Amino acid sequence: KPNPTNTVSVSSVVTGKPIIKVPGCPPIPEVMTGVIMHYALFGQIPPLDAQGRPKQFYGNRIHDTCYRRAFFDSGLFVEKFDDDASKSGWCLYKVGCRGPQTYNSCGNL
Repeated sequence: KPNPTNTVSVSSVVTGKPIIKVPGCPPIPEVMTGVIMHYALFGQIPPLDAQGRPKQFYGNRIHDTCYRRAFFDSGLFVEKFDDDASKSGWCLYKVGCRGPQTYNSCGNL
């Protein structure tokens, strides 16, 4: 059975109130602080993207601001985590990085 505990989403239980989704395990502390401070300062939730995440933190791809981006564009990739390329800071795409598809701010914080 795919859901043996019958778990449901927060949005299916809490209705009539805005839900701010902050993905991560654990969520990035600066993101949580930013969301709370936005509400404390402005009295409203921050602008959200289509998935209910704060746009300020989830509006851009990691890839767009990655310090390894130039290596990606040049086709220079790490093949193993202990190779010379990894020690030189080359792109991690071939060893599992999903920055080109991932919208998050972890590369900026």
